[in-house]
Amino acid sequence: MYTALLITPAGDVQEISVFAQSAINAFLRAPCVDCLTSSDGVIDFWFRSAVPGRYRPNQQATGLLLSVTTFSVRTVPLLYGSVIVSSKSSEGRLLGLTTQDRRRLRDPGRLGRMWLHRRFQHARDWTPRSRHQHHIEH
Repeated sequence: MYTALLITPAGDVQEISVFAQSAINAFLRAPCVDCLTSSDGVIDFWFRSAVPGRYRPNQQATGLLLSVTTFSVRTVPLLYGSVIVSSKSSEGRLLGLTTQDRRRLRDPGRLGRMWLHRRFQHARDWTPRSRHQHHIEH
């Protein structure tokens, strides 16, 4: 069993025990999950594929992803729904988060949080046009 973090959209962080990717799928209640990895390939962020509006935005998990990758606040992928943060070995096996891994997970700061909030707000306000709608000018 390995220790991982479950981060809810409300910002609650809970330690959970996982032993394989199937446990991650069970926690996220999804048959398939996606994963983004830190720049050094050690910390994984597991989440359900989500369309904005279907799941609540997870600003805390997105901010933590920002802190361990080379994404900028403008390019970091926005995460929705619950997210599990774990680590992995150099061989790709699931591992628990170490104290050092947890220290690397930092808050993006006041300015970063403000930009992320604006990006989530913009994503919430934006709705794609239907493929079946056409603009006809007379």
